[in-house]
Amino acid sequence: MGGIDVPEDFVITMHWIQGSAPYLSTDTTTPANHSWSYPWAYSGYAWTPEPEKNYMIRAVVCSSGEPDINVTPVAIDLELSPNGSGSETLTICNEGDGDLTYEISISCDTGEWLSVDKTDGKVAPGDCDDRILTMDLTGLGCGSYP
Repeated sequence: MGGIDVPEDFVITMHWIQGSAPYLSTDTTTPANHSWSYPWAYSGYAWTPEPEKNYMIRAVVCSSGEPDINVTPVAIDLELSPNGSGSETLTICNEGDGDLTYEISISCDTGEWLSVDKTDGKVAPGDCDDRILTMDLTGLGCGSYP
């Protein structure tokens, strides 16, 4: 007998094609082994399956998808003249099946010379969001900055 694997937070919808039928019960108490049972002798449903017949039960199993982030470029190396400025586009794509919520933070004390136009967002599956990183070297001396 075949089977399917479903995540812990699955949903089952049952549709009976014709006639009256008993209910469907599910057991989700054990995350690694979800079981479905079909109690044919249910109060109010006197029903005896015929051994020579096949009974089709269709279950639709749904689970919430997971986001999968892809950011390009993976690194930015920009040379600017003293007191110059420049910008780069950072593209945040969601290659997963669930909504992606992100937040951008600058991890070191850069002062005001490095900024981003928007620090958070939400990207639907299959979509991308562009963020503009701006570097303004006005008033900074020559050198390398993290």
